[in-house]
Amino acid sequence: MTISGTGASTETVESQFYDATRANSLGKDDFLMLLVTQLRNQDPLQPMENTEFVAQLAQFSSLEQLTNIGDQLALVEIGQMSVSNMQAASLVGREITARGDTFSYDGTGGTDLEFELSGNAERVEIVITDEHGTEVRTLELGPQSSGMVSEHWDGRTDSGTFAGAGRYQMQIRAFDGEDTPVETSTLFTGTVTGIFFDRGYAELEVDGARIRLGDVVSIGTPAGAPEAGGDAG
Repeated sequence: MTISGTGASTETVESQFYDATRANSLGKDDFLMLLVTQLRNQDPLQPMENTEFVAQLAQFSSLEQLTNIGDQLALVEIGQMSVSNMQAASLVGREITARGDTFSYDGTGGTDLEFELSGNAERVEIVITDEHGTEVRTLELGPQSSGMVSEHWDGRTDSGTFAGAGRYQMQIRAFDGEDTPVETSTLFTGTVTGIFFDRGYAELEVDGARIRLGDVVSIGTPAGAPEAGGDAG
């Protein structure tokens, strides 16, 4: 935008423009102030052309519309975050299945390990390591079809002793008939015991780990609640 005028008026406009720029943004109020100042200090012998004035009014209108859209999007984002937080809070006490390669083992009995294969595999291995990265057990599954796979780990190590309670990690090694790796996605199941919001978004606490809502693939019945269609009495 061209700003005409001389002397103190020009200095005033330049100062106002500098202050707006220093704030790293030129809002609609700043734009309108500059436009009014330009009209007030224009040369009477060379007034602003109508086409230029109309163009600057169009710029102001566009700026105002963009500002309003930005405000509305901010409100939508706040609303979506509120809904997400409410959804997360409603999951406390629920059993969920989520994407992840870590799981908790209570040291008694065994536990089911779940993963998904992107294609058919001729041989599949599950390598279980403890929280220190030490290999605990390798399970040989043999050929598996694409889709969800569930394998029961009896809680024993390769030496035959029972592993202690703690957090473990599973790694899936799958290969097709040509010994080409098959893509896998690991899953685990646990109960939601809390919610965190300190990272700007909701995270579920499951067995001491933080899980994003987007990683949840299924939600079970709340602990202690009767199954759907069961005897409520």
